[in-house]
Amino acid sequence: MQNNPEIEQIIENAVKIARDKQHEYVTTEHLLMSMLQHLPFRNVLVKFGAEIDMLETELDAYITSLLTLRNEAPDLQPKKTNGLERTFNRALTQVLFTGRRTVTTVDLYLAIMSETNSHAHYFLLKYGVTKVEFVKFWEQHYNHKDAKITNQQATEILEEYCENLTQRAKEDRLEPLIGREHDLDEMIAVLARRFKAQVAAGQLGRKSGQGFLFPAQPGPPPPDAAAIALRIEATLANEAAWLLAEGGGSAEGSDQALTLGLNLPRGPFEITAQHTAEQITATLAELESKAPAHLKSRYLQPA
Repeated sequence: MQNNPEIEQIIENAVKIARDKQHEYVTTEHLLMSMLQHLPFRNVLVKFGAEIDMLETELDAYITSLLTLRNEAPDLQPKKTNGLERTFNRALTQVLFTGRRTVTTVDLYLAIMSETNSHAHYFLLKYGVTKVEFVKFWEQHYNHKDAKITNQQATEILEEYCENLTQRAKEDRLEPLIGREHDLDEMIAVLARRFKAQVAAGQLGRKSGQGFLFPAQPGPPPPDAAAIALRIEATLANEAAWLLAEGGGSAEGSDQALTLGLNLPRGPFEITAQHTAEQITATLAELESKAPAHLKSRYLQPA
């Protein structure tokens, strides 16, 4: 059975109504009041022609009159009545027997209508919300888009299915970045320069319709674009050279794998042929001289 945030919101509000009334128990009438306050369900009732304001006023007066349920304990946690428990069980059974996996508002409505000795059932009949007609109307007019989940529900969904990388970074629980710190620092420096200049020029992305997300026209490459490309390609060529030296394949196979598999414009050995081995070697030596101690071995070249 899948959770339905819409139903969770209705139930949480029913408990809140009981708590606000200082009621020790949550009844079927509290549940109906919560459903009346739930915008998508309320909209269908209004379109159906029910006098929703009168229904809500009369139901609220009845709930307020339940003085035997009052409990003024400061830490009151309302409990379900047997009638409400039957209502939930009936709704779940209906969902299972119809081959569905989620409870909807109409399931709760039908379950309340089967609780014939309840005031909730009485008030619905009094205001003309009859079972057969209303269910058909609900199927045609209920708009799930009207349902809004709360911030708390959104947070719970994100925590269940996603990982908060920002929080993990604050707690220093991210996996260490091995062998790419130098590249990352360079990337941050390049992007920071660009973003700073764009902010100064008022290019704020979606806020202004201009900037990194909305380039008016492709900008010129940075003055050191060729040097940046060479550093990346030299590192790639070095990794391929190590692979070849260790018997991991052929030069032709490496070039073919990167051009066909990764859609690169040329393979590592084609890069070496274009730049010459001397230029690749000189670039690797420069990178090694500037790299931190723990990264220097990355730029060592095979004998």
